Amino acid sequence: MRLLFARVAKPFCHSCGKPISSQTAQQIVDRILELPEGTKLNIMAPIIRGRKGEYGKELVAMRQKGFSRVRIDGEVLDLGQDIALDKQKKHDIDVYVDRLIIRPAPPGSKGFDPMRGRLQESIETALKLAEGLVKVEQPDLKGDNETLYSEKFACMDCGVSYPAPEPRTFSFNSPMGACPECNGLGYFVGEHDDACADDEAAGSVTAAIDVWSTCAECHGSRLKPESLFFRLHDRNIAELSRLSIERLTEFFTALPLSARELLISERILKEIRDRLQFLLHVGVGYISLERPAQTLSGGESQRIRLA
Repeated sequence: MRLLFARVAKPFCHSCGKPISSQTAQQIVDRILELPEGTKLNIMAPIIRGRKGEYGKELVAMRQKGFSRVRIDGEVLDLGQDIALDKQKKHDIDVYVDRLIIRPAPPGSKGFDPMRGRLQESIETALKLAEGLVKVEQPDLKGDNETLYSEKFACMDCGVSYPAPEPRTFSFNSPMGACPECNGLGYFVGEHDDACADDEAAGSVTAAIDVWSTCAECHGSRLKPESLFFRLHDRNIAELSRLSIERLTEFFTALPLSARELLISERILKEIRDRLQFLLHVGVGYISLERPAQTLSGGESQRIRLA
C-alpha cells in the first residue's frame, strides 16, 4: 500500500485542501505565455520562505552571481547596499532574476521566439536558485499580483510544497513519514496518581496509573500531515488502514484508475488484492490493518501467519 501511494496517490494541500501538482519548466513557461500581450512580469526566485536568520552569506552569494535586486519581507533593496536582518525574525527573500514584457514572436522569426527563449532561461535560473520554486509578479496588477510555480508538488495558492513521495513517506517507522509530535506512536503515555482507600490501615494508598492519550497532531494516525494529504479515491493511507480487510478488499477491487495509473500500479495492485484474499480465506476479514498485534488472540495470530 505504501508503494502504491508513492506511485499513484494524488496530493492535496494540507492548508487549503486543493489538489496540487508538479510542473516542468516548459509547462510553467507555457502557462505564463497565456497572459495577455503587453503584460509586465518580474521573475523572482524565493530563496528564503518564512525562516529565521541573518542570511548574510546568501545575499553576498546572490550579488556575486550578478543579481542586483532583492525583495526582503516586502521591501525591494539593492544587493549592493549593506543589508542587516534580525536573526530572531522570520524572513521572506525573493531575488529578482528578470523583468520582461509579454510580446508576440516578431515577423520572419521562422519559429524562433526570442521572448520564449528568454523567459525559459529566466524560469530555469529561478528554479535552480530556489530549489524548484519560482515567483512571477505582475507589477501593474492590483491586489494579489503574484503566482508561485513549482517543479515539485506545490499548492499554487498557499505555497505549501511537498517532496516527491516515496514508500517511506507513508511509514510511521521512518522519519520521512512519522508524525513529529508523537514520533510515529500515535499516542502519549503519562502517569496519573490514583488514590484508593485502605480500610484496614484507615489511610490511603496512592498508585501511579499509565494514562494513554491520542496525539492531537496526527489523531492517532502516526503520520505527518503531508503524508495524510496524499489520497487514493479521496482516502488517505490511514483511513484505508482503519477499514476491515473485507471492506478494504472491496475498495481495491473497485478502485477507479486511469490507463496510465493502471499501467504503473498493475503489479502492485495484484499483490495487494492477493494478500487481502488470503486474509479473507482464513476468516479474519473483520480485522483492520491498523489493529495492534498485541490485541490479537492466539487464533487470530495463527491465521494471519498462515495467510
